[in-house]
Amino acid sequence: DLPSQALVILVTDAPDPQSDAFLDWSAARISGLAHFLGGRLLGLFASKHRLDEVAARAMQQLEPLGIEVLKQAKGAARVLAAQQEQDLGSVLLGTKSFWQGVDIPGPGVATVFIDKLPLEPQGRPIVEAREERLGNEPLGFLGYRLPRALLMLRQGVGRLIRSTRDRGVVVIADPGAMAYRARLY
Repeated sequence: DLPSQALVILVTDAPDPQSDAFLDWSAARISGLAHFLGGRLLGLFASKHRLDEVAARAMQQLEPLGIEVLKQAKGAARVLAAQQEQDLGSVLLGTKSFWQGVDIPGPGVATVFIDKLPLEPQGRPIVEAREERLGNEPLGFLGYRLPRALLMLRQGVGRLIRSTRDRGVVVIADPGAMAYRARLY
């Protein structure tokens, strides 16, 4: 029962996700939440670059407090998820493979921090071809990339509530442009 088990926060005043200020802002929010919760945070990132930058900054803030920051590495998703489930004093940060198929039931995750709506990058040939088949802007975007991002977002939010006993908060740091936000939330 997601409405009674989770609080979803859409942040509308964060810095631009492409800026260094956003990296600092995200690391500060993750660190603050993890400090308050004693870890127990799962961070989901739409970009490997942002993951790496925020993880480095969060480590500087959290490791002196005894909170370990676990960062996704190739092939280690399940191992890290199992560690997060057992260790209530850590933060787990990852990209695409952590948005879906990683289950951490119980108290291992009390907050899911989503850095940005997971839109596929514009300019990829396959994305452009699929959008082109649906029509010109904004029809291609609304018919292809936005629905795929919504599905991924639902899967990301689903990482928080894995059983009837789970409770927590989802923070979406960049909920997307006002032009299409109403279609998502």
